[in-house]
Amino acid sequence: MSREEAIEYFGPGVEPRFEHYAVDGLEMHYVETGLREEGAPLIVFVHGSPGSWSAFRDYLKDSELRSAARLVAVDRPGFGQSNPGQPEPSLKRQAELLSPVLRIPNARCILVGHSLGGPVIVRMAMDYPEQVQGLVIVAGSVDPDQERLEWYHKLADYRVVRWILPRDWDVSNQEILPLAGELQEMLPLWTQVRAPTLLVHGDEDGLVPYANVAFAVAQLTNASARVVRVEQGDHFILWSREELVRDAALALLRGESPDGRLSAR
Repeated sequence: MSREEAIEYFGPGVEPRFEHYAVDGLEMHYVETGLREEGAPLIVFVHGSPGSWSAFRDYLKDSELRSAARLVAVDRPGFGQSNPGQPEPSLKRQAELLSPVLRIPNARCILVGHSLGGPVIVRMAMDYPEQVQGLVIVAGSVDPDQERLEWYHKLADYRVVRWILPRDWDVSNQEILPLAGELQEMLPLWTQVRAPTLLVHGDEDGLVPYANVAFAVAQLTNASARVVRVEQGDHFILWSREELVRDAALALLRGESPDGRLSAR
């Protein structure tokens, strides 16, 4: 989504801010709406693979969210306007490249991550625990044992195939291929996550199995966790059940400590 398309999409009354910063010479990009005053609560949205900040455009437009917090939707490394076309398979490095947004002055910082954005925000909470006060993991791929490479992932790694693939799909494949190993490396670090966590997941997710939820709950030994099981929900609940994700972020923003399990129809 271009700047002009975004401005037209948001319409009157919503003024998106398009921001850039650099880390080690790599340019990163995010779009911001909501509260502007220094020290306002902060919600950071991290998209899946492939994707861009615009995966969260409806959230950036949501009046309830805009009145409650500063809203930041990032382009992850390699996507959108963040060093486009250059894959960054390391979750640790992705967390490092996104960490400057955590330093936006705020009273409370909540991270929302969808799909591959899920392990990215978990890694951010591991590496920057003092700067993260809550996690909303939406259909997150966090369990290394649930990662299965399909034949097309391996095919897409051939040079001739990469040459003809759309850029975003190539970047996506290059971060999915090593994902299981990246998640394996994170196993001893889960004890560093202390942020209250809400896991929103469809029980019929055909891309990221629901079993990821049980894994995450078992690993979160030093953080309170709550599961929102979306009955008959698929991988795309980020868009089909926006109210669940929004309410989860707002609950953590209010400082509510998650506990237990819920089901949503």
